[in-house]
Amino acid sequence: MRKLIASALLASTAVLCGTANAADIFPTRAIRLIVPFAPGGSTDASARMLATAMAQHLGQPVVVENKAGGGANIGTEFVARSAPDGYTILLASPTTAINMAIYKNPPFNLKKDFVPVAEFGTSPVVLLVNDKFPARTLAELIALCKKNPDKYFFASAGTGSLTHLTGELFNESAGIKVHHVPYKGAGPAMTDVAGGQAQMLFGLEVGAGALMQAGKLIPLAVSGKQRLPDLPHVPTLDEAGVHGVDVDSWYGILAPARTPPEVVVKLEQAIALSTKDIDSKLSAVGILPEMVGSQEFAKRLDEQVEMWKKAVDTSHTPMQD
Repeated sequence: MRKLIASALLASTAVLCGTANAADIFPTRAIRLIVPFAPGGSTDASARMLATAMAQHLGQPVVVENKAGGGANIGTEFVARSAPDGYTILLASPTTAINMAIYKNPPFNLKKDFVPVAEFGTSPVVLLVNDKFPARTLAELIALCKKNPDKYFFASAGTGSLTHLTGELFNESAGIKVHHVPYKGAGPAMTDVAGGQAQMLFGLEVGAGALMQAGKLIPLAVSGKQRLPDLPHVPTLDEAGVHGVDVDSWYGILAPARTPPEVVVKLEQAIALSTKDIDSKLSAVGILPEMVGSQEFAKRLDEQVEMWKKAVDTSHTPMQD
């Protein structure tokens, strides 16, 4: 009993002196979740689902703010320069890692300016062809491309995008050369592939769903370790014999470097609980719920940066200023 009283007195003294453990009082106000893209799309949707659930577990509002521009660098740099107190966090995605590989002088350093909190979902990438393309299997596609090395083109959401660099990794792994055609966004790219202006692209299921249902886009393979629940007949690239394209769109949370470890743990725990809460909502927009803790997420980020650097180098993609 004496020990309990002594402990209580020490805790009270710490609060009065303003030296209480950061996690004991965090959060006391709203948390800003910065999305470095414009509203709309799976990244923004996932952030809003997560924010609502996290608020319930943290007892404070989690407010989504869109800070688009600069290829996602504006919002990312904003969080990197924010106070390391847990009240400003970033919705990270493959673009966060790609920018470390594609920009000569990125305005942030992923390893030095951030601490990984957690990853909460992934979206495998789907290799799609238009309905007039003669191949209906990955093996047939590769055979056609080898036979006609200058005939076929793949569309992307733009140079340096996930959809572009995935195509370049595919070229390297499959030993073929499908020429790249960049568009200003995934929507126009999918529309032109469906219309026959290009033959194929790597896209997300959520964005291609309507065109697949209409029979305008045909899925031949998916990235990742497992088949998609909604496309059980479509093999993974590994199953179809193309290895080394371990690509997906992932969704995670980063905090500024030097955020107190106790605060990071509290955010990580809230994300873990929230991921369970929004399991079905994430699945409905094509995101596979997947909780990955801080340490494992840090390893994944390192691997992502190295993978995209390789894709940029092997494809001779020009670096951006």
